[in-house]
Amino acid sequence: MKKKWCCWLLLLVISFAQNNEGYFFKSTINNFYTDIENIVESHFGPWDIFTNFSARSSQTLGGIDEQTGEITTITKWENVVANTRVDDKVEPNHDIQLMNGTSFTSLWNADGSLISQTPNDERSKEMMESLDDNSIQAMFDTGNLFYAINGGDTIRHIGDMWVHQTEAVVDNFPGFDGFEGTKEEKVTYTFKEIKEKRGNKIAYIDMQMEIMLVGVGSTWEKTVEFTQNFSGGGKMQFNIDKGIFKKCKMNWTAVGQGRDLEDDSVRKYSINMSIITKQKLR
Repeated sequence: MKKKWCCWLLLLVISFAQNNEGYFFKSTINNFYTDIENIVESHFGPWDIFTNFSARSSQTLGGIDEQTGEITTITKWENVVANTRVDDKVEPNHDIQLMNGTSFTSLWNADGSLISQTPNDERSKEMMESLDDNSIQAMFDTGNLFYAINGGDTIRHIGDMWVHQTEAVVDNFPGFDGFEGTKEEKVTYTFKEIKEKRGNKIAYIDMQMEIMLVGVGSTWEKTVEFTQNFSGGGKMQFNIDKGIFKKCKMNWTAVGQGRDLEDDSVRKYSINMSIITKQKLR
């Protein structure tokens, strides 16, 4: 009887292991586009500022070097629409709309790590300089061409939870002419389930993010000690067979303050942000 029970238990374990299939979250390098909808709500002192942004970002494979394995991709922004409302006054955001028609060439190592990004014309160069590393596109870039999800290069099973943590020196931040500080980031992923839709396996992944930014910046002839806590999360649907995000929906909140180092006065602000993205192969 004991022998039969052990055999039955062994078969059960083997069956469970076979059903609990593992997956990599590997991104395609084939041509695809990303549709983005972004809403930012900012509160700074007596002002309430709302920014709406929508655009399409397309990525095209430029080529693969047979000797080095280096990969070239071209990213182009189109259908860019942006409006800003301050209190009750609504105006087009011409600075952001300058993204429309810009394009950039990216060079990647054979392992998918980024080597360089180059604007393809003068307008694109001006746009890259004005946005720097804080562009909307950077919010969806893990820095690796092959794995759009941090930790996607490791086999994952349904129910897995993993954490990606980074610390970095920051030498720029929007609104400051000069900035020096540090950024600590922690992202927690939870692999919830797999569903099959139209013959494709869709992975459902929850994400929670926390970012602490601390630094000193200069602006308006003032030196400010700056802190910002950024937190939030969302739900991602990743098409494992096609290597694209079927849909992502994220919501974040940032709370920060700046302390004038001359008169010790403090100004606080808060930001609420929501982003929806969808990708399709071209």
